[in-house]
Amino acid sequence: MKIRFDPVGQMFRNNLNTLQSARVDALQDTTDVQVLACSLIEHEALRIERKLGKQHPRALDLRARAASNMALIESLQVEREIIQIKTPEVAEQDALVQGRVMDENARGFDGLTICLIDKEDRPASNLKPGTTGVSGHYAIALDQDLASAIAEEQCPSLFLGIFSPRNRLLYKTKRSLSIKPGVRITEDVTLDRKSLSVLSGPIKPRPKPEPNMVAVPDLINLTEADALEKIKSAGLKLGDCNTQIAVDQVGRVLEQNPDAGTKVEPESAVDILVGVARQVAVPELIGRPLREATKILQRSNLTVGQVTGRSDNRHEIVLEQKPKKGEEVTAGTAIDLVIGTAERVKVPNVVGLGLNKAKNDIKRRKLSPGSVSQRTAHKAGIVLEQNPLADTEVEKETAVNLIVGKKGPLSKDDIIELMQKDAAFPNIGVSAQKLHDWFDVHAIDSMDKLAKLMDKLDQEVCDDFRLKNLKAAEVFKGILGRLLDNE
Repeated sequence: MKIRFDPVGQMFRNNLNTLQSARVDALQDTTDVQVLACSLIEHEALRIERKLGKQHPRALDLRARAASNMALIESLQVEREIIQIKTPEVAEQDALVQGRVMDENARGFDGLTICLIDKEDRPASNLKPGTTGVSGHYAIALDQDLASAIAEEQCPSLFLGIFSPRNRLLYKTKRSLSIKPGVRITEDVTLDRKSLSVLSGPIKPRPKPEPNMVAVPDLINLTEADALEKIKSAGLKLGDCNTQIAVDQVGRVLEQNPDAGTKVEPESAVDILVGVARQVAVPELIGRPLREATKILQRSNLTVGQVTGRSDNRHEIVLEQKPKKGEEVTAGTAIDLVIGTAERVKVPNVVGLGLNKAKNDIKRRKLSPGSVSQRTAHKAGIVLEQNPLADTEVEKETAVNLIVGKKGPLSKDDIIELMQKDAAFPNIGVSAQKLHDWFDVHAIDSMDKLAKLMDKLDQEVCDDFRLKNLKAAEVFKGILGRLLDNE
């Protein structure tokens, strides 16, 4: 059947095509503007998230706006696809089967083959298949004679079939198509773009499956290593790891983002802030007295480490330091010092020596004879005591003070003091105070009276001084005998 030429109709159609082309261009321009706006919003959202965290209200608002823009862009692209659809012109009595093959977002599938097939999925041999365009639109025209043959001659039932570019059947209508002359059949089909499985029913956005959300663990006060282990155990990953000076929490997490307990998707990033000690420059200490160097280190938030002496006439002056001046170290670091020290020598034993010999021995050891005081003793001119004691290590030129015996009658207190210095005194079994009391009882206040005790028997001495046994009396008389011998 011929289609009659209609000049007015043709002009009308040309005008519509012009308007359609202008609308397509306008939709494309609007889409480009929205894409640019979405890119700027995404960039700003990333900047705010890095600075304030993903859960900050501004970051969440920007993400919502970006999602809204993406939905608008998707809608504009769908509209642009639909407006470009051109329905083929067919005669009034010809049949037409058309529609769109689209995804869950109403975006068309391009390059699919559309056929009318029988129950065994075999394409009808006398029908030319259609192909989807960019918009997903397809159209299969049947002339009046073929449509009549299908309707009147009871041809096998025909179904709409959709095939992939590799000729795999993707979709088949559940009911056969009622084809007859003049019929217009619209069959829209929605397929899952990922799996190309059929989505039956009306066009609806496919709901996204909810991911298994995980709770962000509490990382505050943990060491950096422990925090990282906890993040991994929760199925998350470490994001930004920044530092902040915190002398009392060095190496520990001060802040985290998102906060503990926040529900996030697996593999989300968790940012942490870790405390570090302040870096300070080591000051110059060489040539400073030790006391002054200590104060300088304290003002610099450093401490004195190991102090080693080295023989040098610059006494207690810092000769070396480690680390050296200007090196950057963590606040609180200990600085080791080497200071000058005078040569140290051992004090000789001069007790029992004459005063002149004692002074010579002291000088030979590079020491200085100090003060000399006297105390009544049974031998005059003999060193009774020294300070510092023998074998004490002191610096060179240290003064050694002496106590020297002088001739004179010994008092009762002198006698008791000398007896106490005898190595055998503890074996008597009496205290100095007890001995003092017994000397008072027996009126012993000089060496002459003490000598008379030597004429007594051990038992008499034991009884007079209430000693514990004869052995103690024997020791007692032995001490007296040595005192008398030195008289």
